[in-house]
Amino acid sequence: MVAADQGWHFIQTSRAMGPDGAALALDRAALSAIFLGTPHREVAPALHPDCPAAGKAYWQREFLAAGPLYDAVACGTLTLPHPCDAGLICGAGESRLLPQVAHHNVLPLIYRMTGDRDEFLAVVSGLTGRITQVILPARRLVIHELSDAPARALVAYLDETGWAEDFLPMAGPAIGFVEMVSNHGHHLLNHLSALQRLVDGGTAGALEEIWTSGRNFFGEVPHLFPEVAGRHRHFKTRDDLLAALRHTQARRFVLGSSHFNHRLRDRILRRAGAADRWPPGAGPLISVTLRQGGRRCLNLHELVLAVVNRALERWPETRLVIEGYASAQWPGAAGSALRNHALTPGRQVIDDELDEAAALAARLPSGVLLRCLNGLPMLDCVALGRNVDAYLAHVGTLQHKIGFLSDAVGMVHGPVAMLARQEAGAFLHDGRHVPRAFPLDLIEDVADSGGSRGAGNNDYSITDIDRAATVFLDSVAARWPAP
Repeated sequence: MVAADQGWHFIQTSRAMGPDGAALALDRAALSAIFLGTPHREVAPALHPDCPAAGKAYWQREFLAAGPLYDAVACGTLTLPHPCDAGLICGAGESRLLPQVAHHNVLPLIYRMTGDRDEFLAVVSGLTGRITQVILPARRLVIHELSDAPARALVAYLDETGWAEDFLPMAGPAIGFVEMVSNHGHHLLNHLSALQRLVDGGTAGALEEIWTSGRNFFGEVPHLFPEVAGRHRHFKTRDDLLAALRHTQARRFVLGSSHFNHRLRDRILRRAGAADRWPPGAGPLISVTLRQGGRRCLNLHELVLAVVNRALERWPETRLVIEGYASAQWPGAAGSALRNHALTPGRQVIDDELDEAAALAARLPSGVLLRCLNGLPMLDCVALGRNVDAYLAHVGTLQHKIGFLSDAVGMVHGPVAMLARQEAGAFLHDGRHVPRAFPLDLIEDVADSGGSRGAGNNDYSITDIDRAATVFLDSVAARWPAP
C-alpha cells in the first residue's frame, strides 16, 4: 500500500513496479531502469554456490543497480527515464549535496532531473552507489528502496531547509567521490571496490578528480590505484569533504559498489608485500579473532584452548595467529604495534584486545602462538596473515579481512540472529573459499545484550565446547589430513 505522511505519499519500489504503481500511473520499465539498472550493460558477479539464495539475488541486484551512475561517469552526465514514461529520457541539470541526514549512513547526493514532463529528483544515498529514492515533488510522491525511514527523513530535511536551496549546475569538471566509513569491511566491499570497478570498466579516466574521505585502512589511494595519481584529493573527515564539495560547481558523482573481486585483492596483496611462509607440511596455521564492544563470545578462550589441544593431537606442529582490530594505514606505520600511539583511532579497543590476547596466550601450550596481529597497521596484518590455513572468526568484518585476503578455510561464530540468517557479505568475493557457520544449537545468546543494535549484536556462549572444537577441526581436516 501507499503510505501517506503530511501530504506526502511513500511507496516502496517493489510495490511501485506492481499494481499499486500502475494505479499511480508509474511506468514499471522506467522504474526498473532507474532502480535496477540495465542488466545487458553489465553482468552481475557470479557468487559462490553456497551463498544464501536470497542474499545472492539481492546483492547481484545491488551490483547492477549501481549501473546508471557508472554509465553517468562514462557519459559525463546522468540520464534516466521519467518514472511515468520509459520513453521520455531526462537529464540531470543540477545536483545538490546534503549533510548527513537521519537514517542515512553517508552524504546524500540529489540530482534534479528535467525533461518534457514534470521534474523529479533522483537521490543516491548509500554504500553501493545506487539510486535509493526518487521524489516527484509536484505529485508529493516518493518512491524508495527498502525502509521508508530514510525517505521520510530526507523529505523532512528538504521541507525544513528548502527544496530549491544549494543546487548547482551539472557543469565543470567531473568529480567522483567516495566517502569511506570507519569499517574496513566496507572499504573492501564498497569503497575500494568502487574504484576498481571504474578501472575495470575503463571509465576512471572520465573523471578529472577523485575525492575520498575517512581512514585509509589499506593505505593511500594512489598507492593502490596508480591510475588516479595526480587526480586524487583526500579529506580527513566527511565534514571536510562536504565543506569542499558542497559548493563546488562540478559534475558530481557518488562512487560505490558491492563486490570484492580478485583484481582488487591482487592490488592489496601486492601493496602489503610477501610475508615469511609457515613451512609447508609442518602443520596448519590457524587464525582466531578477538572482538570487543558487542557480539562477544564469552567463552572464546575455552573454545580456542580446546581447538589447539585437539589440533596438536592431530598435527603436532599446529601454530596459532591471533587477530582482531587493525589500525588504518598511515605513513610510517609499517611494523609499529601502535599500542600507545596517540594518533591511532581505536587505540582503546587495541589496548583491550592486546590485554585479552595476553591472557589467552598465557593459557596456550608453549610455542603454539606464532603471531599476535592485534593493533598492527592493516597492510602488516594482511602481509603476516595471508598465509593462514584456517580461521575461527567472529561473523562479519573480522571474517572478511581473513577470508577475502587469504586462501584459508574457515568457520564463523556469532549470535543466533546472525547465524540463523547468515549474511551474504562473506560471499561477496570471487575467491575459492567461503566460511561455514557453527550449528545454531551450539550458540546461546545473552538475551537483550545487543543494546540499540538489537539481537544481531548480542553476546553469546558456545554451549558444547568439545563438539564445537570437533566441528571446526573437521573442516580444517578437509585441507590438512591427519599425518
